[in-house]
Amino acid sequence: MYENNVLKTAVAVMIGVICGIFFCTLLMVLTAWLLVKIGKLPLNTAYILMQIIGALAAFVGSYVAVRIHKSNGLIIGMITALVMFVIVFTVGWIICLDNISLTAITKLTAMLCAGALGGILSVNKKKRLSAYH
Repeated sequence: MYENNVLKTAVAVMIGVICGIFFCTLLMVLTAWLLVKIGKLPLNTAYILMQIIGALAAFVGSYVAVRIHKSNGLIIGMITALVMFVIVFTVGWIICLDNISLTAITKLTAMLCAGALGGILSVNKKKRLSAYH
């Protein structure tokens, strides 16, 4: 279907990024709704929740990208997570205009690790056998 490996990689990464960003948005909306219902929450807890959501989204995006690409799980997973981080970081920086802090570095590390894990697990997953041959 694809003429070269670069195009196949780019398509897989972009689909993974779109899925990951969508999943991240869904989790953030759900978390915001829960926080409104619960009431007060310490600011540090909110930062930790955002780190966890970013890592989960990177895992999902990388998993999807590697399932499409079918090889190079670690590399494709980390590229997908890196692209997602750049998008999230850029949007956050444009909105907040804050200085870059240690939170950004920990988010990058968490997303890269989760992306690598998602890619490795995805490439090693065996194709599901149907119950009805």
